[in-house]
Amino acid sequence: MLLLCLIFGLAFASPGWAESETQAPSPTAPRAWEIAPQISVVSVSGLRLPTPGFSVNYIPTFVGLPTFNVTLLRNLWSDGVFSIAAQASLGFGSRSAKFETQSLSSLVTQPEELTLRWIPLSISSRWTYRSPRFAYLRPGLVVGIGALALSQNSSRPGLSQLVGIPMLLVSPQITFMDSGSDHWLGGFTFGWTMMRGIGGSTGLAASSLDLSLNLHL
Repeated sequence: MLLLCLIFGLAFASPGWAESETQAPSPTAPRAWEIAPQISVVSVSGLRLPTPGFSVNYIPTFVGLPTFNVTLLRNLWSDGVFSIAAQASLGFGSRSAKFETQSLSSLVTQPEELTLRWIPLSISSRWTYRSPRFAYLRPGLVVGIGALALSQNSSRPGLSQLVGIPMLLVSPQITFMDSGSDHWLGGFTFGWTMMRGIGGSTGLAASSLDLSLNLHL
């Protein structure tokens, strides 16, 4: 009889009591420092380098370039829901392939074996939001400036060069499985980064898909 009373009591208990027992944990402030190794796949939709005497078509071959990046992040402010951080990133990627090259003096087009090394360096701010109800899911936005060092090597004279391209970058992101500040794992972040060159005789339009592992220090 006592068991039946207990079952009926739970069945007709107020919904507010049940919700208060199953509330998501309150978000906690992030740790001060994080490091994030990242794998990216870069696709270039526009690239112009000041190569005297030559015109190189980079676009058909410079698609799907795998790169490895490392980001060091310093959390500046957080109220447990919104947070602002400063971060610095350095990356590296390399590709050797035949690129369509035209000599401007003879107007002859022929494939040339080129090795390009893609080295982006940037500083940026990251803005994130952590919902109290979905504490392990964090959308965010990264906005920053930087420079792309692009090394081009070839056995043909006049094609080898090292160029620095100033750039702006914007990256919407979302972080999964973020355990907060009580664990070394800061979750996995998936993002899409847009890069645009600014000024000078060079031009850059590229984007990348990014996947990083966030580690609390």
